[in-house]
Amino acid sequence: MPSHNEPRQRGICHRLDSHTSGIQIFGKSWEAFRHFTVQNSNHKMQKEYVALVVGRVGGADGPHSGLIDVPMKKWQDFGRREFGSVICASEGMPAVTKYKVLRHLHVPAKGMTRFWGKDRWFSLVQMRIMTGRTHQIRVHMAFLGHPLVGDVKYNPKSVEEDYAIVPRIFLHCLRMEFEDMDGSTFVASSDLASDLQVALNRLQRLAAGGAAPADGGGGTLGDDCRDVPAAELGFPGLAELLRRTSPPGSLPAAACRSGAAVEHDEQLSVGPGAGEVAGEVAGCEADQGGTADDRAGDSAGSNSDNRA
Repeated sequence: MPSHNEPRQRGICHRLDSHTSGIQIFGKSWEAFRHFTVQNSNHKMQKEYVALVVGRVGGADGPHSGLIDVPMKKWQDFGRREFGSVICASEGMPAVTKYKVLRHLHVPAKGMTRFWGKDRWFSLVQMRIMTGRTHQIRVHMAFLGHPLVGDVKYNPKSVEEDYAIVPRIFLHCLRMEFEDMDGSTFVASSDLASDLQVALNRLQRLAAGGAAPADGGGGTLGDDCRDVPAAELGFPGLAELLRRTSPPGSLPAAACRSGAAVEHDEQLSVGPGAGEVAGEVAGCEADQGGTADDRAGDSAGSNSDNRA
């Protein structure tokens, strides 16, 4: 129970970015609010998103999946960037994202798409965030050179063209797994938002000869979003995380700002975040004697930093 001076809060237990659709958890009582916000702060909620990004992630030959371990921090020089922006920085907070390409889409520069003046590639990507930093998915994908479609903050150069496809950022919280109030595991899922599904259907009609999935399989775009087994995006083991994580060091300045695409899995890990987060998760799972409140005080504790 809260102390005499502690407010009995209730409400939204985690945040979605503005114009992002999908699942949100609402605590109708103080006990529920506290239960779920503590889980969120301790990285115990598993969150999966689907996004449409600019470019052909992994190229023709792959890799079509990977783990992005790139620290992030809020940008302080408001005179040079839009207020509230986030950048990749070696001195930032650990931020870890796992991704899998579901489908590539190629729209040629002909017919109704001539206003683009060139061929355009898009990738439908499903992601799981292991940390909850502000704008994490958006910044990590922009770091790889594949910003989200419709993201005016991190992809302003092509946003006018993107708005011909969808009038908002293409990001949807698809699935969440967490511990319910009674200790059982609860899984919440959400179909792709209707406006985003319409946009995908429109894009597929523009794509020459249909759209080929990254793995060469068949099915509709809606099937790709709904039918990917959750286990494929599960948390990797600690040893695997550490294998993918290089020693701490300075990030190349060009990588933070030029958006150059990363070609190989091994290059995705440039910070210590995966190891730190994996250690926290492993520690929480091993220490069954600690309470949820005892584990609440990590560096990602504020609601404002638990966004995609």
